[in-house]
Amino acid sequence: MNLKIVKTPLLWKLVDEQNQVVARLLGRLTGPAKTVCSPDGASVYLVDKAPPSAPGAAARYQMYRGASLYAVADVPGPDEQPQDLTVSPAFLFRPPRIQKIRIQAPEGPYILQRMEDGRVTVSCSDQDLGSISPFFKMGHQILSLAPKTDPLFFAGIYVMAYYMSHEDDIDLV
Repeated sequence: MNLKIVKTPLLWKLVDEQNQVVARLLGRLTGPAKTVCSPDGASVYLVDKAPPSAPGAAARYQMYRGASLYAVADVPGPDEQPQDLTVSPAFLFRPPRIQKIRIQAPEGPYILQRMEDGRVTVSCSDQDLGSISPFFKMGHQILSLAPKTDPLFFAGIYVMAYYMSHEDDIDLV
């Protein structure tokens, strides 16, 4: 199943091939949190980026279902480079880019891997579950899912991949 991601400033919609809305992602005016809603507008997940708890520590991406923590991803910090969470080499004026993160969730650990062409693949237990087209291109992004995957959960995974892709952004003041 291919879903097109249609973005407006505070609302992102995941639309299927028949132009039916499958999920909605509601943003906030402040902060990076996004609420994943069903097509009828009911809130299902809340995905947020928790700041580092201490200087030099890593950020965490957290997905809540209701009031309970459902999935969490620890992002490698600037000083750590675990072997299975690779970070690309840094250039002179650019921070290192995160290439791979592991999301701990009830159905098993999910791996988000950035590919050479900019796509992000999603896998669980060495099984390919889908991919996300490159984040930095013109036009709509495409989220390709395996047939049995839950599009609402994958909308939350998409938000975590969005955080991962923008982790190396530099804010100029």
